[in-house]
Amino acid sequence: MTSLGRVLALFGLVSFLAVLQINGQQPCIPLAVTNITISFEAVVSWDTNATESCELSYFLVYVDSDVGTEYVYAVARNTLAVSFLPVCDNYIFRITPISTENVEGEEASLVTKIPLPVVTYHYQHQCLVLAMAFFLLFTQNTANSKFSASRHINIAHSNLTVAMVQVSHEPDINGVHLEWSMDDAWLKCADRFRVVIDDQEVDYLQDIYTFETSITIPDLSPCTTYDFGVVAIYNWAIEGPITIVSHAMPEGVQRPPRLTIAELQPTSANLVWTLDSYARNKCPVTQAIVRFFETNDTLTFDILDQTDREPFNVTLTNLTPDRIYLLNTTVINSAGESPAVYLAFQTTAN
Repeated sequence: MTSLGRVLALFGLVSFLAVLQINGQQPCIPLAVTNITISFEAVVSWDTNATESCELSYFLVYVDSDVGTEYVYAVARNTLAVSFLPVCDNYIFRITPISTENVEGEEASLVTKIPLPVVTYHYQHQCLVLAMAFFLLFTQNTANSKFSASRHINIAHSNLTVAMVQVSHEPDINGVHLEWSMDDAWLKCADRFRVVIDDQEVDYLQDIYTFETSITIPDLSPCTTYDFGVVAIYNWAIEGPITIVSHAMPEGVQRPPRLTIAELQPTSANLVWTLDSYARNKCPVTQAIVRFFETNDTLTFDILDQTDREPFNVTLTNLTPDRIYLLNTTVINSAGESPAVYLAFQTTAN
């Protein structure tokens, strides 16, 4: 307790003893206040206890931080403006009612961050709201309307802008690593971040939430340009402006094709293969290659690649009935030849 607090407490004790001597009765001890809150304008308020029977004179308000008690106020009202305190710093507000007999009551407290100020727009300010909305939507490198510049049009929260989003390619996981920064004075206001992954070509949009200022995103599609958006979130719901960066993923070969149907006849075989979806790998596929082990024969089949990327057929003819064949199959796209998938099958007898 500070010197001021000790003096006030001592004064209250002396008065308390004097009342006992004069009146010969117990003094009225105030009850703890209730409903302590802090507004977005950084005004701490509280309610006098609904069952309070004492006549109150004022309230003692102690403002504590990590270093101890920083301020002590004696206020007659049920409010205290603390907008001078640094935003988003943690404080404890301890409030004690004092009776007209200078008797100190029960203490109640609130642990909270100093909130960011909020700009409240009234009906007559709708034009300003719309102007701000269009400004945020069209001045932050966002041609994609699916990116929300901010869920709350709020000038004060423009300080929550994420800066310097850097993208580095991670070939081992076929993905990227994102890092970003914020002004240190405002970074403490961010409870978490929302990272948006947008592939406009296939209408793919995903949100990822993180508490860190970096994230690794695996398994992205080669031959694709992504938009990555990063948003700082305050108070778990209020978002600052979005910062967007684009990144083109390099080419990558297909994964081995997958056999889905094998129709075997005495002298032929119809093999149906499935490729990675277009969303998984957009590098255009041009050919399939089949290599026979015993004869070293190689067959090439052209593939007409489309966005729906349907399965392709490989039909083998002039085979020997009731014989086992060993072969492997690969596909070629703009990045090169895929790993091979190996297959053994036996033709049917006549």
